[in-house]
Order: sequence, then structure tokens, then C-alpha cells
Amino acid sequence: MILFSLILSLNLLATADSFKFQSEEYVYSDYFDKRCFKALTSDIECNDRTGMLGSSAVAGWVGSNATADGACISTCFDSLQRWNESVTKECTKDFNRAYPPRQLEDTVKLANEVRQMWNATCIRDTKSGRYCFDVVDEIRGSQTYGKKTPFKQLCHPCYGMVVNAMLNASIELELWGLDEDYWKGQLELVHDKCGGPDTIEKNFEEQKVYNASHPRKPELLKNVGTSAKSSQIGGVWFAVIFYGCSIFIS
Repeated sequence: MILFSLILSLNLLATADSFKFQSEEYVYSDYFDKRCFKALTSDIECNDRTGMLGSSAVAGWVGSNATADGACISTCFDSLQRWNESVTKECTKDFNRAYPPRQLEDTVKLANEVRQMWNATCIRDTKSGRYCFDVVDEIRGSQTYGKKTPFKQLCHPCYGMVVNAMLNASIELELWGLDEDYWKGQLELVHDKCGGPDTIEKNFEEQKVYNASHPRKPELLKNVGTSAKSSQIGGVWFAVIFYGCSIFIS
């Protein structure tokens, strides 16, 4: 596991505008169909830090939204989608013979986590243009970490979208020091008080349209933001990850 994590971290060292989930030198081509090898090692057209959204023990903002701004562009998500579709199509027969064992499976899992986290990270408030995680963090207040304090604006569109995005992720985590059971209860409360799942879906679709037509200006002011702790199999959030040393903790 440590060896695979080390190889994975080396793979993610890339140019500012692209990265690879697997570099050619770390994939044993004899164990993969040529088309699968090509799909697996293709470039992801995203800011290189986007690739570090998966497989981390601790995730959080690092002083500003600059990295999120670099990742949260539609071409990045489109590239993640294309990679997933291509690997799914070309590598179906290669899962059982990949070497090292589970290399392909683990890489696909990581890519799915990155895609989920991209989705969550880039949710924006259509009124202010801010990232929804920032909005929710500000409304909660700095003294509420680990406290089940009632949310002041339960029906704020950002709250339902943030909670829903967290629970749709494939891994466990704690956000603002509160576990998954708490957030399941919050989502039920939002559904009950604020119009149900259809309202959240409507808000999410509206912010997608807004995102496409309202690109953010580069972040200038520092933003302390918030943080999330996740299980070792991944992180669910935010655009910047403290990755380096965490791969050796298992």
C-alpha cells in the first residue's frame, strides 16, 4: 500500500495545466491492452493540484481560494469525465490481470473520488458568486466546530447543496467536527423544511448554469475557510490537500 501510494504521489507531479492519474513509467504495459494503457495514462486537463483531491488523511483550504479557482473550470470536469468514460470502455478486460495487483481498480477509485470532490468543491452561491463551503462556514461561525449548533439559515441553497454533496460521496468523513450520522439528520431536516430533494436538485442545476456564465475573478484576499477529516481511503473535499506525508500513515 505504501509503495502504491508513493508511486501515485509521483504520478501526480505534473505541469500546472495537466496531470496524469498514472504515468507511463509506472504502468506495466505487458499487463494491459494497448488501448487501455493509452486511456489510463492520458492527460487530465486540469490544474495539477486537482489530482491531489483523493487519497489523503486531511483536507482543507490553505489560506485562499486560488487553487479552487484554478480547478473549478468546466474543461477540467469535462476532462475528468472523458478519462472515466475512456478507461471504463477500454479497460473492462484488464481489471483481473493488472500488475501490481489492483493497480487499475485503485486508480479508477481515486479518479472517481477526485471527480466527486471536484463536484463538491466547486458549488457556488448564485447570489454572491462565492464558494458554498465558504458561505456555510461563515454562517456557522468560527466557534461551532464539533458542536451541533442549529444552522441559522437552514433553507439557504448552499446548505442543502453542501450537505447533499457530502453524503453523495463514496467515503466517510467528518465536516466541522461532526460525523456522517449528524449530516444525514441535517439533510432530512432540509428536505422536511425546505421543499424536499427536488429543491436541492433545482438549486444545484441553477448553480451549474451560473458557474458556466459567471467565471470567478482571481482570489485576492486570504480565506481561512474550513477543514474536513476523512478516512484513509480518501478525502471528500476542497480543492487543496495536504498530501505529502499522509501517504506514509496507514
